[in-house]
Amino acid sequence: MKVFVRQDDFAKECDTIIEYDNKAVTTLAQLEHFIRVNFKTRAEASNNSYEGAGQDVATEGNSGYSGIKLKPFELKKFDGNFENWLPFWEQFKRAVHENPKLSTSTKFNFLNEALVGKAAASIAGFTPTEKCYSEAIFLLQEEYGNNEKIVEKFFQKLMNIRTVQSTADIYELRQLYNEVTSTMRSLVAFHISSAQYDIMVKSILLTSIPTTLRVQFYRSFERNAACSKILNSSIDTVKESTSNGTENDQLNKLLQFLKTEIEALEKARMSERDKKM
Repeated sequence: MKVFVRQDDFAKECDTIIEYDNKAVTTLAQLEHFIRVNFKTRAEASNNSYEGAGQDVATEGNSGYSGIKLKPFELKKFDGNFENWLPFWEQFKRAVHENPKLSTSTKFNFLNEALVGKAAASIAGFTPTEKCYSEAIFLLQEEYGNNEKIVEKFFQKLMNIRTVQSTADIYELRQLYNEVTSTMRSLVAFHISSAQYDIMVKSILLTSIPTTLRVQFYRSFERNAACSKILNSSIDTVKESTSNGTENDQLNKLLQFLKTEIEALEKARMSERDKKM
């Protein structure tokens, strides 16, 4: 059976379909625009705080490079380890705590996100208010910003350094050297006089390195000391060599000796690998 459609009805049907398509396209375009704008706004909102927190740090001293946009940095995490407090606080204080562009609630949110482990537990239960933020900062500084506690932790770290039994353990020797020097730099950052730890560090190092290296150091040190006495035969020089500065001088020589020996062992290991290839 054939169905006949009048031309007027067919034209109206076509117009209806076209109108429907136009409305569908318009609706989809509006929806796409809504999603793009809203998601972009949220992304910018989450990033702007970091950009605002890091902008002063990133562009400080770079006023001559106004055309460069630096990537926003991530705040350091603090886990309650005393050794990590100083680098964490220095960054957080500059980027967030002293940033006038951030509200107190925003600063508190950054603080919560930056704290993990024991540090996060220490301020758990605080509400993001101005008073609670100040109390949280005070609590953290009182617990982890105590210089005496931090220095004591560094000394404990030195005393617990792992002993290396053989010069074949090149990686362990490098770790030992790096750990000692980094700890000493941290003590310097806290304005601890080297006279307070020179003797201890020297003793710990000598008992932590392999016997062969210890013997080599004693030989080289005694040899150099003998040559120094011959070259400097005046009474004043001899007295000076027996003063308090001797321990610091011995520690520096021991560190330089270890650095030279470790580098030589590393180069020798690399040469052996090259031969096998």
